[in-house]
Amino acid sequence: MIQNSYSHAINQLKFILARKSLSGTFQYTVKVHNLLKLFKSLNLIRRFYVTQGDKIRLYPSYSKRRRVNVQIKLYYKNKTPLRLGYQALRILHMSTGHSYFILETSKGLMTHHEALKLRIGGFLVCFIN
Repeated sequence: MIQNSYSHAINQLKFILARKSLSGTFQYTVKVHNLLKLFKSLNLIRRFYVTQGDKIRLYPSYSKRRRVNVQIKLYYKNKTPLRLGYQALRILHMSTGHSYFILETSKGLMTHHEALKLRIGGFLVCFIN
């Protein structure tokens, strides 16, 4: 039984990217499905689908023009989640440039760009550089 599905999915994606594998498989949950939809919109993965037995098959996105070593830093913890308010997101947005913060908000999982448009804060899941 996986206790923290975000952590498990992000770590599996980091292993797949580090090994430069063409695909990977891990456990399906609704949280992971929403996270992978967000990663697909950010072009970190090409596609994914749910296989038989509640597994997800994932295909990472590689490109000649884009650097392969995408850095993903996990911040989501069950005991002490890190909450970022709207003002903190504005400050981080000005200082980070082309990076993305993935947030779990009351409106669902989204990047910090979307959260700034909606003027809301949330719990920090990961940082993608």
